[in-house]
Amino acid sequence: MSQAPSKSTLPLLPFTKPTMDEATIASVVDVLRSGWLTSNGPKVQAFEKQLSEYFGDRPVKTYNSGTCTMEIALRIAGIGPGDEVITTPNSWVATANVIIEVEV
Repeated sequence: MSQAPSKSTLPLLPFTKPTMDEATIASVVDVLRSGWLTSNGPKVQAFEKQLSEYFGDRPVKTYNSGTCTMEIALRIAGIGPGDEVITTPNSWVATANVIIEVEV
């Protein structure tokens, strides 16, 4: 039987430095200076308006995470107590947590 590799011989996951141009940095600085660090500031409202226009003026709402979005989707679909939701076992725990949150 072979031995498990030592920690010193295991390959490291490659990490890369994020690439941000000056326009991106300036946009982040604008948001920080505006004091709007929540989900309903002017930048978010402008983004939602642009998305709405892109999708033919359909209503658009953005959320802060995929987890939040999944929960909202289940609630909008009317999923709740007594319903069955089938999900993959090969996913992040949030997938199951939102199902529990809507009390399925």
